[in-house]
Amino acid sequence: MLKLYHTISPNYSDNLHYVTNDVASYLSKLQPYLYTELQETNFIFNGGTLQIKIPLLDIQKITYVVHVDGDYIRCFHVNDGYYQSGQAILNLSVDLWGTYYHLAQFSHTEITRTNANVENFIFDNIHLSEGFNFDEIVTDKYSIDDFSNLGLVVHVVYQTSTASAIVSNSSSASKLFYFNTSKLPEGYQTIDHLIDGVGAIFGVQTTALDFEARTIKAWIVPKSFVRKGSTITPYFKCKTQNFETENLQPIFEVQSGEIRFDFPEIITNPDYEYFVGTIVNGLKCVPNKTIKTFARIQATHDDVKIIIQQGDRAHEVTQAFEVGLATNNGNITGIQGVKNILGTFGKFMSAYGDFSSGDYGNAVYKTMSATTDAFGNSANASYVGGGMGLGLYRQSVGSFVVYTQPFVIVRHKSIFDEKKRFNETGGQTSIFVENPVEILENGLYLESQTPYIQASPNVSGIPQNAVEFITTEFQRGIRIAI
Repeated sequence: MLKLYHTISPNYSDNLHYVTNDVASYLSKLQPYLYTELQETNFIFNGGTLQIKIPLLDIQKITYVVHVDGDYIRCFHVNDGYYQSGQAILNLSVDLWGTYYHLAQFSHTEITRTNANVENFIFDNIHLSEGFNFDEIVTDKYSIDDFSNLGLVVHVVYQTSTASAIVSNSSSASKLFYFNTSKLPEGYQTIDHLIDGVGAIFGVQTTALDFEARTIKAWIVPKSFVRKGSTITPYFKCKTQNFETENLQPIFEVQSGEIRFDFPEIITNPDYEYFVGTIVNGLKCVPNKTIKTFARIQATHDDVKIIIQQGDRAHEVTQAFEVGLATNNGNITGIQGVKNILGTFGKFMSAYGDFSSGDYGNAVYKTMSATTDAFGNSANASYVGGGMGLGLYRQSVGSFVVYTQPFVIVRHKSIFDEKKRFNETGGQTSIFVENPVEILENGLYLESQTPYIQASPNVSGIPQNAVEFITTEFQRGIRIAI
């Protein structure tokens, strides 16, 4: 029997592909497009041509042909049709998918793209966004002006003993300490004074002697981010902005270890890209129902790392918590140190201008002067570049200070209809199954109507040209008729 169909060209290019396990199911799906049926005596196959012995109306509408021979079928696409000597002539090309798909055996298939409701996939990158918003994802909020639950974790290197007749070398320590504003003098209990104070540390007080000390780096973090160690801490000597030497004592020593914060499930939408982390730096999040997103706060004796992680994907955001410090090499304040650095930099730039204009004599003089300023004073400070530590908590909207917390979800909205693109061609994934259509068992994601699968299957049990065609179609991506 010969079945002729109209207005349908399945199983190739961007057209719908039919996936069935037997001939009856395949013919049932094609039934709405059936034009007519012919008995064996009314047609002849001649190579790639089909000769129909009876006249047909609207031969140009015939687009697909299936020759049914018991449990076997041969399927053809109609390239063109015309009449000759009272017969309808159709030029055909074999539809390898329709002919052999129901006989194919699949194994070791990797799904690389789909709109099916699977556990793990990634939306496509947004090429152009119209702006962003951010959502808080932790219930605790902090204000930079309320330091009861916020503090500075500070890396300090300090001397603990001097050389003697018995011990030739002095000893030193390198530790992390937790400071907050409660230990500052009355009237100076602000984060800005605390940063200035720890940056101006130049010594450590002991019962016998005062030894040298220096701040290396500092981070603004909630107290819950670190493990509390010993509360027996040294008194550090510093010079504040009023040029008076003061003692600054940490609240406790930071214990080495890692603290983890799990974030709630992130409900994603393909019209947005989601970055989990801080307002300035974060990990691009992938929609996933089983893999948790979390923060890891790692502390050692001399460093802090803050990492956002989802599965095995990780992104460090430590710099967003760092603060800039003007640290001492001697007994001067942090403010003085910054002034020295800026002044020296200005002299070098002035010398560079003289070199450019040809005034070499004056340029050499200014260069020597700047070099003397930079290295001649043993009490010069150095600037430790920081991140967004202050801005992370002190965010203003107009004249109002917004109380916030460090972790947020930043949403970038696309100017295009990304949801429509996902519904049509899915998102990236890597899932291994036997048969590609197994992933359709849980339905489709979002508002998708037509299943889409891109895969690399292992196909067997059919002729090699059919294996190659079906494999290639899956690799380029297919839309599946439901």
